Amino acid sequence: MTQITVRRLAGAARSGSDRSGSVYHAVVVGQDIALCGATYGTRSAGWSEYHGRAVTCRRCLKKLETREVA
Repeated sequence: MTQITVRRLAGAARSGSDRSGSVYHAVVVGQDIALCGATYGTRSAGWSEYHGRAVTCRRCLKKLETREVA
């Protein structure tokens, strides 16, 4: 069975803040890309060290519901 962690993107590295709010993604343990395809860019601070409690990304939730996890 695939292990999933709940994580959010930390925002842009220039300020460390993300004004779009906190969206928590489902990320397979050991990978840097969420189930929905979200990942960090070259100017991003990457994935936050904080792990959330629940996935809030609609696309990740849909993948989890339809069991498209590889």
